[in-house]
Amino acid sequence: MSFIIFLPLVVIGGLATAFLVVGFIKLFSEEGHSRRPDGDADEITVLREIQQGLDRMEKRVEALETILLDREIPARRSETR
Repeated sequence: MSFIIFLPLVVIGGLATAFLVVGFIKLFSEEGHSRRPDGDADEITVLREIQQGLDRMEKRVEALETILLDREIPARRSETR
């Protein structure tokens, strides 16, 4: 895989992992504390927003990969001729 494609994948994977780790730490650290009755609904809303943001980011990365690959293919064809 090209470095140009690999770097964004690593960054996005790292961000997604960080969000998940922080979310789990926050979720389990608040177990002993009293919670508001609507706290679960707030957490679900936040998690949905994060998931939607990650889905949009994934689509953008796929679009960028397509653009980069489309640029590389003609360059490789001209090198082989």
